[in-house]
Amino acid sequence: MITQDLFKISCNQGVTSDDSSCVSRLINDDTSGNGSTSLETDDAISNYTFSPGGSRYRLPVCDDANYKPSVNQLFDSLEAGIKFYSEYGRICGFTTRRSAEKTRDDTIISKYVVCSRAGFNKKKELISDRNRKKGVRRRTVSGRCGCNAKIILKFVSNESYRVSVFVEGHNHNLVSKAGQHFFRANREMSYSSQNFMFDSIKVNIGASQSFSFMKELVGGFANVVSTVRDFRNLVET
Repeated sequence: MITQDLFKISCNQGVTSDDSSCVSRLINDDTSGNGSTSLETDDAISNYTFSPGGSRYRLPVCDDANYKPSVNQLFDSLEAGIKFYSEYGRICGFTTRRSAEKTRDDTIISKYVVCSRAGFNKKKELISDRNRKKGVRRRTVSGRCGCNAKIILKFVSNESYRVSVFVEGHNHNLVSKAGQHFFRANREMSYSSQNFMFDSIKVNIGASQSFSFMKELVGGFANVVSTVRDFRNLVET
């Protein structure tokens, strides 16, 4: 499960992963009364739905409706709306990013907040030994797959904004709850973790071993929140 989640998260945060990285299963939809079959992903984080054109996409399952955006929902500020959608994504297994906006008289009148896998990256030249010294950037694969999930926030008045458009479906796998602590936004090292790392350095314990000790102390990887790479980065700073 954790390995699958790491593949899905890498897609959300800039690394391409094949769609088979998510293990889905067929389930019977008893609520429909007609014995129809739908697809559900790990930990019931999303359901497969088919559009009228036959395209398959995922609808996130949000247990608390208070965290789910809705059309005409009002926010006191633009930042409040952006943070709300970001939190919704964190709960449902995807990450978000700010996108296009329209302004009028120095006021943002509309703002797009999209799934981090929206759009497609332009192809970049792959670096080689011949042009390595010329400063050509190394090409990195991208997890962007043209996902259309987003909200559009429209300016109302007095700095308030409302949700004018909410596209819920995703065309890619979502991360299960068991692996959401690997999201970049959830990997900020706590004060106690930093102190533990610094104390380990004083007695010549490396980052990897320190991470393993921390995992045992808190009862598992999910409770560490950070990754071993975060521990190593702290040592290098």
